[in-house]
Amino acid sequence: MLWRGDVLVVRWVDRLGRNYQDVIDTSGDFMRRAALATKSFASSC
Repeated sequence: MLWRGDVLVVRWVDRLGRNYQDVIDTSGDFMRRAALATKSFASSC
């Protein structure tokens, strides 16, 4: 369970769902719960 102020780190966006619609639905759910999404430019090595 995520709470306001928590940070969820997802290395690959496809880990948020089994298909495109799952990813969209999960992202929408996070946004409704006031979660923030950021893009990291860190090396993936």
